[in-house]
Amino acid sequence: MTHEPLTLPVVLATDENYAVPCAVVMESLLQNTRRPSSVFFFILGSDLGVETREKLREVAEGHGADVEIRKPDMGHLRDLPLREGFSADAYNKLYAPKELQDFSRVLYLD
Repeated sequence: MTHEPLTLPVVLATDENYAVPCAVVMESLLQNTRRPSSVFFFILGSDLGVETREKLREVAEGHGADVEIRKPDMGHLRDLPLREGFSADAYNKLYAPKELQDFSRVLYLD
């Protein structure tokens, strides 16, 4: 996949519990950028429901931005420590470079 040089790849990692704050981050970025159509969101989430995925797409596409929602391989997270309020999906940001090798740089927002 080749992207034009003016594309701004933005990575978000979420689960179903934090999908609404994720959408707020997306909306805020899109309302406060000069070229929302240059934004390409990559959302990493293992348990996002169909309705949630659609709502996240609507936020991006409503401003002319692109979005790709990926269900990452969670196998490499099996042995990582978890605590209440910190799901395995929170670790996905650490694996964003592996997931998005088409870009030399990405912006991660949390």
